[in-house]
Amino acid sequence: MIQNIDISRLIPHPNNPRKNLGDLTELADSIKENGIFQNLTVVPVDASDYEKKIAMRKKYTGDYTIIIGHRRHSAAKHAGLSEVPCAVTLIDEKTQLSTMLCENIQRSDLTIIEQAQGFQMMLDLGETTKTISEKTGFSETTVRKRLFVASLDKKKANSAYERGATLDDYIKLQQIDNAKKRNEVLESIGTNNFNNSFANAVAEEKREKIAPQIVEQIKEFAKPTEKLLWELKGYSSRYEMRISYTEYEKSGKLGFKIPTKFKPDEYLYHLGKNYIDIYKKDKNIKVEKKMTELSPQEQEEKREFRRNYKALKEMSETAYQLRLDFIKSFSKNPKLLHEHYEALSYFSFAAVCLGNKLEFSNYASLEEISFNESYWQLS
Repeated sequence: MIQNIDISRLIPHPNNPRKNLGDLTELADSIKENGIFQNLTVVPVDASDYEKKIAMRKKYTGDYTIIIGHRRHSAAKHAGLSEVPCAVTLIDEKTQLSTMLCENIQRSDLTIIEQAQGFQMMLDLGETTKTISEKTGFSETTVRKRLFVASLDKKKANSAYERGATLDDYIKLQQIDNAKKRNEVLESIGTNNFNNSFANAVAEEKREKIAPQIVEQIKEFAKPTEKLLWELKGYSSRYEMRISYTEYEKSGKLGFKIPTKFKPDEYLYHLGKNYIDIYKKDKNIKVEKKMTELSPQEQEEKREFRRNYKALKEMSETAYQLRLDFIKSFSKNPKLLHEHYEALSYFSFAAVCLGNKLEFSNYASLEEISFNESYWQLS
């Protein structure tokens, strides 16, 4: 039954998923001129008293909580109305929340954050992913995704949304297990640093998880070193073996036969961002001249090489992971190969930078960075 209720007795629902009602000017003007065409849906604040009064055929004088029609209510107040048409219903709190959620999504699309918080409230009230799906009409997959967004730092998630974050951006964070790291990366969503920050976090977690498993197998013949190639003396200028964390995670295999005979310090291993490199001593390498024995020009060239090497190593490792992620997503839709020619240029770029080895010289050329190949042999 529809009845007109004093507008002052209508209270907005405290858990209305839609926090921002938007600009009400146009709606208020329409209501002022034409009135309200669609009634609000409300529940009595004191349901027990309401039922008693109805049973006794007496008038309920308490307040009502709005379930559907929050914008109409606010606009009616702006328009100066004293009462509005309402349909009174008796439903429990869980049903109230699911009703508000569905109504808002169908009519005006909640933000990702508001959807997430709405689903979380239903979960807190005792619903399950399955029952939320049944009551709202969303798939269980959609519900789980929104609930993941709700698990993120609320303030940071809202800030990211204001910077233009998409649902895919939020869901991407599921690949990061550590909540602290996840929220750190969340701060970069919507900025130019997001992809890099995300790739670094994923790589760091994978390294923390996989590297100890690999080290356990190679520690018998190789010793750890924090030095880079150019800092090592007497070792081959290229790694002897390389173990990718990603490949090891997939196969559980090192990809080479562990040496049974070796001399002390013959092998060293270095923990990188995406893999472990194993270096081997090379008795044929000539002893490098000391810096003081080089000419001023040779000293500066050597310093420049070291600077470039450090920079290119970090850039190459980051590029490797980013290009790898790109190719994985790109290759899932072969149709793109025929329709998006611009993407092909990136694909070509990735093809140059990917492989079993990081080709610093190729990356340096693409980035137009000076890289002297002759200093590669310095060790």
